[in-house]
Amino acid sequence: MMVRGEVRSPDETDAEASIVDAGYWVVIWIRYLLAAHAVLINAFRWRQAAHPALLAAIMVVIIVWSIVVGRLQRRPDGRSLLAIRVDLGIAMAVVLSSPYVLGPVLRTDHLTAGVYWMFASAISLAVSRGFRAGLLSGLALGAAALLVAPTWYLPSVAEDLALPVASGTIGMMMDGLRRAITERDIQRARAAALAERDRLSRIVHDGTLQVLALVEREGRDLGPEGARLARLASAQEAALRSLLQDRTVDIGRHDASPTEITVMLERHQGAGLTVSTTSGEIVMDARRARELDLAVQELITNVAKHAGPDARAWLLVEQDGDEVVVWFRDDGVGMSEEQVVRAREAGHMGISGSVTGRLEAVGGSARLTSRAGRGVEWELRVPM
Repeated sequence: MMVRGEVRSPDETDAEASIVDAGYWVVIWIRYLLAAHAVLINAFRWRQAAHPALLAAIMVVIIVWSIVVGRLQRRPDGRSLLAIRVDLGIAMAVVLSSPYVLGPVLRTDHLTAGVYWMFASAISLAVSRGFRAGLLSGLALGAAALLVAPTWYLPSVAEDLALPVASGTIGMMMDGLRRAITERDIQRARAAALAERDRLSRIVHDGTLQVLALVEREGRDLGPEGARLARLASAQEAALRSLLQDRTVDIGRHDASPTEITVMLERHQGAGLTVSTTSGEIVMDARRARELDLAVQELITNVAKHAGPDARAWLLVEQDGDEVVVWFRDDGVGMSEEQVVRAREAGHMGISGSVTGRLEAVGGSARLTSRAGRGVEWELRVPM
């Protein structure tokens, strides 16, 4: 039996996703234009290059990769960390191969084999990962261009130094837009929460509070038990009024600070649970890590409640590309497929809410496998 869900993380709101999509579309067209510009420039100096055939091959790589990465980046699922690394690696390889491919031509015009095409890689990182990634990628590409330069020709040096400035600035702008959208969404959510609280306050005031007030008044005349009910009603009425009048709303801001997953999960190790890892340090932002930790806690609780008194559990954590994968299994009594279906349809929070729903809320997924008498196995996946 499998329970699985794939949704976009709430960390990326629709407005934020639209801005990122627009940024990628701009980068895609910039990449196409810079690729055409590089082909045109290299066409003029093709015969003067030390290895014309290699220069032609580089132009083919630039054109083909521009088309491939352009198609990939049109979709959110094509903007993985692996694709970004390959993009940056190809741009770096084009720059570093320039002295051998161009030879004396590089000394004459101070333009690498990719001309300005590699700028698109740094800008792409700035759009997807923000200021720091944009700045560092720009510095890496600019340093590579300076490294292969036969002489430090001032206009060329200025262009290479402008690359990290441009990519860092774009990354800073994207970070600012994300923060502004997050703050706007928080304010909207707060206003909606307060409006809902006001609506509930009116309902409760016209019903529950009136009943509690009646119990308080009438209960005093019904003997000791009535007096006790009156005191309880009075206390509950005061607490409920205080709650409804509270204007503080916790929206749950997103915490992007890193959390080391292995250390976090090893804290659960005990007499009944063995925690193992196949990876080194695995870092995830705090909000996703917290939801993963709570889901694991629910699984441990379920073992204690339902697996049997002698049941043991094992947890394995590893990194699979851009995802953290947690394998959790026990050797308890297990469940039949019919029991899993009934639990899910009944809305039992252990499966539908505290595990599957919790991970889906941060863009992850949960897969459950179980057979009667053979324990339960979970596969939890959460994007990093």
